[in-house]
Amino acid sequence: MTGFGSISIYFISGLLVLASMSGTATAQTGSGPLVQELVDVMGEAGTDTAAARHPSVDDQFVAVLLFPGRQLLVVTARYESPSLLYQQLVEKNYRNIYMDLQSASIPESKVFIDDLGANGLVFVPGEGEPYDTFSDASGAIPFDGDWDDRDVSEAEYTASFQEAEAIYVELLRALIAEIEGSA
Repeated sequence: MTGFGSISIYFISGLLVLASMSGTATAQTGSGPLVQELVDVMGEAGTDTAAARHPSVDDQFVAVLLFPGRQLLVVTARYESPSLLYQQLVEKNYRNIYMDLQSASIPESKVFIDDLGANGLVFVPGEGEPYDTFSDASGAIPFDGDWDDRDVSEAEYTASFQEAEAIYVELLRALIAEIEGSA
């Protein structure tokens, strides 16, 4: 993803996500139920961190840090020594994987999602509500609904949101599968 104007393989998935959104600007999207499922399985496992192999990119990993009811931080990236992360994954050293992906990952492969509220990405938050942020090598995209302040069109904002949502859904599913499979 390269900022607000990019189109990627996630675009078609994003269109499906947008089509499923209700007509309101603050509609909750497809990541919301998956975030709740992830929070539930993490609670059952008694952990605030989790990690998994990326579902569609070899030698890439995804990790999550949960602050219940407040924030979900998700990072995915490739790592210089994937065998080290594979071993940490086997040993369930999820917090170490999270820290390694945040600090020692290959920068151009890194994607970071800050889900404030731990409720899934929100297209346009309500007044006074926190907003979610999607970051990759091209920069950060705040989903605050204020595309005019960023000199982008609503269509560009929507396309970026759809792409971020599709990526987030894929990462959430991988994390849920890992936790459920290791229980």
